[in-house]
Amino acid sequence: RRMAEASAMSVEGVDLDVERDAEKLQAAFEAAVKGEAELAERVKAVAVAANEGKQAAISLAEAKDSYEGCTVDEAKDSLRRVAEAVCQKDETLAAAAKALADADRSAKKAEREMRAAELESEAAERELTAATYYVRVTGGWQETIDAVQGREGPTDAELSAAENAVSVARRAVELGAKARDADAKKAQADAHRGEADVRGTAAQSLRKAALATDDVLSDAVDSTTLSVVEGRLMTRTENRGLVPYHERSEGVRVKLAIHEATQLINRMNAFDSALIVAPQELWQGLDPENKRLAHQCAAELGVTIITAEATEGDLRAEPFAGEGKGDGQ
Repeated sequence: RRMAEASAMSVEGVDLDVERDAEKLQAAFEAAVKGEAELAERVKAVAVAANEGKQAAISLAEAKDSYEGCTVDEAKDSLRRVAEAVCQKDETLAAAAKALADADRSAKKAEREMRAAELESEAAERELTAATYYVRVTGGWQETIDAVQGREGPTDAELSAAENAVSVARRAVELGAKARDADAKKAQADAHRGEADVRGTAAQSLRKAALATDDVLSDAVDSTTLSVVEGRLMTRTENRGLVPYHERSEGVRVKLAIHEATQLINRMNAFDSALIVAPQELWQGLDPENKRLAHQCAAELGVTIITAEATEGDLRAEPFAGEGKGDGQ
């Protein structure tokens, strides 16, 4: 009994409603320790970020003090002027191409008309030969008719022959008219032939002018990776030679665009603070793989790309993390 009373006294003041399971209690303890460790790591991360922010502010101030290049707006204006020049050359090329196409169509039409006129002329010459033959044959019959004038009346056969001669003569007159018409058409064919020669010469001149615009546009583009061939923007490949820019993959087009912008910034001696602004529509239209490719290309060239992407939450700035939607750079 005394032992029971002693045991009862030893538990006085102890909360008997708490959890008794040792495994659950150990798990709760470990979770609490883990939470405390995570909070400690967050405190360290905040301190590191604050230090990095301070260093970035110092670097930014030093860069602003030492920068002697042109402004971003000036770089944009230069890029815009180059783009306008390319557009103007595109319009010139389009006009030359249209003129060339019109000249080609006119030349082909003139050739068809000339051939048709030649065929009509050949048919008219055949008809003229036939008409001459008929006139020569019927002329003898007419002499016979004239010789018997004043003599006995013509027989039925002679009358029939005379009627036939008249028909033949009428036919000869018709054939003669056709022959004259054929001569006129032949002359017209000769005129068309001359016009075709003139237009052919003009077409050849326009072709040369169109080819010359390629060199002008290539000089305006001034690129080691892009050129203009037959009015199209072309890119160089190792295996396929020249390939149109629009036929390349999205990733390759983005990489080429970054390269061209970088070359322009380099020519402007602004490479130490190279900054490229990519439209939001362009960035959001890329799949995750091509976004990572653009990020890698920018890192290799040492330029910074600024763009935008629609996501949930408040407006914020984030570095690109290489994981698709929600990441920006």
